[in-house]
Amino acid sequence: MTHTPEASAASQSPEPPGGPARPGLSIGMITVDTVDARALAAWWAERFGATVTDDFDGWFCSVTGGSLSLTLGFQRVEEPTPGKNRVHLDLALPLSGPSRAETVAAFVAAGATVHDTVAMPEFGWTVLADPDGNLFCVGDPST
Repeated sequence: MTHTPEASAASQSPEPPGGPARPGLSIGMITVDTVDARALAAWWAERFGATVTDDFDGWFCSVTGGSLSLTLGFQRVEEPTPGKNRVHLDLALPLSGPSRAETVAAFVAAGATVHDTVAMPEFGWTVLADPDGNLFCVGDPST
């Protein structure tokens, strides 16, 4: 069988909608809408031992450092977004350190509220809300 350029082109996957993937594209920040960007940024910074690194007159604040692997952004909006947020943070506990129960208790002591606890055979997590009502989860591989 002879391999021709035409045959190679025909056997390649079609281009995805919107064009080819962008090399090096990554998530630079996860941004949360809030009515008080400074207060919520400070709350999350404290949870991660991080720092509020940018504050654009309380309109937008970013949090970096500590145990964060990316930047969290907090953008002021006029009123809270109604309903359940469609994107949420899943926080992973390290293999050694405080248990999920201890971590959840620390979040609650800092102002979070527990919404649900889910236990599956190999994995469990707790759903919480930050002081603005944004849902997030704390999970570990053992319940």
